[in-house]
Amino acid sequence: MPKTPDGKLRSSQNSTEHGLRSEHFRILPGESREEFEAVRKAWFDHYDYETDADPALVLLIEKLAQDDWLTRRGMQAVCNAQQRFAEAELANQSEEVLDKLERRLLLMTRYKTSLENSKTRTLCEIEAILGRRKREELQERMTYMRENALVLSIQKVQATLGIPHSIPWSPAPSQHRAFEQQQRNSSKPTTESEP
Repeated sequence: MPKTPDGKLRSSQNSTEHGLRSEHFRILPGESREEFEAVRKAWFDHYDYETDADPALVLLIEKLAQDDWLTRRGMQAVCNAQQRFAEAELANQSEEVLDKLERRLLLMTRYKTSLENSKTRTLCEIEAILGRRKREELQERMTYMRENALVLSIQKVQATLGIPHSIPWSPAPSQHRAFEQQQRNSSKPTTESEP
C-alpha cells in the first residue's frame, strides 16, 4: 500500500482502463494532447475569453472543456462495448460472457450519461453567469441613458430660458472610475510654492 502522496497518485493510475471515473482529469495513453487543446481552445473562443475575465468563469470553461473531452471518451467507450457485445453474440459466446459484456455496456452507458449531465450543468452555470453580466450591463446602460436624458432636458430648458449650464457633464458608467480618479488628481494640492 503506498503511503506518500506521490505514491498514492501513481497507484491510483495503475488500473485506469477507461478514465471515465477519475477524480483528476488527465489525457490517457492513446489520446492526443493536441486534440484536447483544440477542444479547450474552441470552448474558450466560443465564450470570447479575455485575460481579465472572472476567475470563476475561467474555471468553469476549463471544466466544460474537460467535461466535453470526457463525454467524447464516454461515447467511444460505449461504442467499443457495443462492438464487443455484438461480436460476442455473432460468435455464439457463452451466456456468462454475454452477461459480462452486457453489464459492461450498461456501465459504460451510465458513465456516459453521467458525463453528459455534468457537461450540461457546467454549461448552465456558465450561461447563468453570462446572463447575470448582461443584465447588469443593460441595467447600467439604461441608468446612464436616463441620467443623460435628464441632463439634456435640463440643459435644453436652461438654454431656452437663457440660464447658464449648471449641471456638469456625466461620464459613461464604464468611465466613472477614470473620471473620479481624474477629479481626485485635479483636486490634490500642489507641493510647488506659488510665485
